[in-house]
Amino acid sequence: MTSCLSTFFGLLSIVTALVGCKGEKNTPGMNEPIVVATSADYPPFEFYKNGEMVGFEIDLIKAIAFELKREVKFQDLPFDSIIGSLQAKRVDLAISAISATEERAKVVDFSTHYNESKTVLITDDLTINDMNDLKEKTVGVQMGSTYEPCMKEWQTKIQGLQVQSLTKVPDLIQNLKVKRIVGIVLGVTEATAIMEQVKGFKMIVVPETEISYAIALPKGSEFTAKINEIIEKMKKDGSLKTLQDKWLKG
Repeated sequence: MTSCLSTFFGLLSIVTALVGCKGEKNTPGMNEPIVVATSADYPPFEFYKNGEMVGFEIDLIKAIAFELKREVKFQDLPFDSIIGSLQAKRVDLAISAISATEERAKVVDFSTHYNESKTVLITDDLTINDMNDLKEKTVGVQMGSTYEPCMKEWQTKIQGLQVQSLTKVPDLIQNLKVKRIVGIVLGVTEATAIMEQVKGFKMIVVPETEISYAIALPKGSEFTAKINEIIEKMKKDGSLKTLQDKWLKG
């Protein structure tokens, strides 16, 4: 009996060792993948091309994950559900042209800023030349974005201004084409990308609307400090600018 038990435990040890070696071979230096929330309808930051998710922020998060020695698993979510997913810790972080506002910072943490932008209005209405021309007109914004409260503030300044909030930017573009709205309010880089694809729009800058984009994380995330180090390193070695030039410079 003793001999049989010795043989059994000996074989068990060998099998366990082999399983351990196999695991190390498949994922060298890797732990569980980082789950990243994004809303992939916002070129050039994140969008689908030939069935693959691509864009400036997709490349950025992949570069950060490489430095962290972690794989990435993207979750394509409606933009207005991203902050809630972070609060519930269903995802590890989010990158989706997210403005690092004081209000959002109450419920999530933010990384160092990696891109600056400003808010603009795109329109094909030749009678609109500045924000005051939006009297009694309707503009569109992405639901859950910072452009929503921005336009609500403008509603207190412009008589009859209406705001339509939709989950997806392509739906806003369609509504603009069929004249349900007179314009879309969004970031200048995204607006430029749309205007390259859809001709006939012009751009109007919304005054005093500078924006800083950052990665959002659950409060107290273990990744925040390390991600900040990586972003600063990318700023210094020029790799961040390389990505910006690739995706954001036309």
